[in-house]
Amino acid sequence: MEQITDAPQINRTDLMLATYALGQVLNLYTNTLESGEELEGVSEDETKQTLNQIANTHAKFTAIIQAFEEADNNQEE
Repeated sequence: MEQITDAPQINRTDLMLATYALGQVLNLYTNTLESGEELEGVSEDETKQTLNQIANTHAKFTAIIQAFEEADNNQEE
């Protein structure tokens, strides 16, 4: 794992943390919808729309991390 510094650039650790956090929020929204509960002040339609946006963003972040890993593997060969 790369060393964390105070540099202003986004690094792989930042991406991994963001992806993990998005996954946790995605699970929260999914569990809320499946249980029939509502988030305060948010309609079911808004919850579903937000869930889709979070899922899409999570998939994009995951793809970026996978691209980094593939680049690392190619450099090792």
